[in-house]
Amino acid sequence: MGKKLLIALGVLVSLHVVALVGLAIVGLVGGKFDHEKMKQYIATWNGEILVPYVEEVKVEEVVESPQDAKARIAKAQFDNEMMTRDLEKNTQNLQNLQFAVEQARIQLAKEQEKFIAERDAFENKIAEHNDKVKSEGFQKALKYYSNIKSKLVKEDFMVMPEDEVVRYLGEMKADIATEILNNFKAPNEQAKRVLLQKMLNDYKTIEVANNKTGDN
Repeated sequence: MGKKLLIALGVLVSLHVVALVGLAIVGLVGGKFDHEKMKQYIATWNGEILVPYVEEVKVEEVVESPQDAKARIAKAQFDNEMMTRDLEKNTQNLQNLQFAVEQARIQLAKEQEKFIAERDAFENKIAEHNDKVKSEGFQKALKYYSNIKSKLVKEDFMVMPEDEVVRYLGEMKADIATEILNNFKAPNEQAKRVLLQKMLNDYKTIEVANNKTGDN
């Protein structure tokens, strides 16, 4: 029984070997097996483990024709020219904008300078007019106070700011100014008289100094 079993096992192994060899021959002849595949198959039969075979994929190199190369170069040149034109156009637009801004700044500076000159001239005219009006008004008031009774002048001077009173007294004739001051007789009037007299002396001193400076 054991002998028959060994014979059957030997026959089975022989058939398998024959099938393997036949398959290998067919693969080699048909171009289905190469050296690497054969090694993989044999290793598998022997119970060995090899790295799985990866079939190399060949990439076919595309040969560019002269026409295609010429077209590619022409397109690249065209794209480059378009980019250059866009850059030049943007640069020119920026320069134009900068020039416009600078011109606007210059124009604004001129208009501002003109405005300041016109404003100063207008303010000077107003000041001259006001000075003239004040001068004319002062001369009229001075003439008025110089010709009315000193007691009435005293009543106005009591409610008038001291600096204005001193200006009138300083421009009046000395005897008229003295007569007006002599009317400050009441106790509350005496204090103002002393103050006006002191301010009048200072006013006369300044006036004399100004006259000397003008003469020089």
